[in-house]
Amino acid sequence: MKIKDYVKKLYCEGFNVSIKGDDIRICHWGMHDLVVNKKAQGWSNTNISFDTLSVLGYDKAGTLLELTKQYLRTPLSKRCLENKEYYLAAWRYCSSPIVEKVYVSKINICSDCSGFEYSDKPVPFTEDQLKNVKDCDPVLAPAIDAMKEEVTDESI
Repeated sequence: MKIKDYVKKLYCEGFNVSIKGDDIRICHWGMHDLVVNKKAQGWSNTNISFDTLSVLGYDKAGTLLELTKQYLRTPLSKRCLENKEYYLAAWRYCSSPIVEKVYVSKINICSDCSGFEYSDKPVPFTEDQLKNVKDCDPVLAPAIDAMKEEVTDESI
């Protein structure tokens, strides 16, 4: 679950949410602020306590815990807004006069040659992954920049 989706769902459930630095602060009437770190990978990076949850009641506490569990189970690369994802798309001649759009499914880097493997299904690459490929083999950088298509919610 992306950060914006987590915040939106909490708002819909009646929680007040603010983001300060790396912390997502969750408030509700009659309880102390709950803090979930944006980069948290487990419950230890939250300050959610049973004393605080008892003020909410079973339904609200269950909803808060379920949404937080979904958020924490999402890999960092999928939830952090700073790490954008891209598809690498190319137009190839598949049969003589017909050009088809294909997507890069794998990037092969070797000491003597580098190249791409293609598929009909798009495979997302993070900005960090593409930067690492460009650093390893600068010859691929122009091709990668030309093929990049940002992953949006509509394209999923």
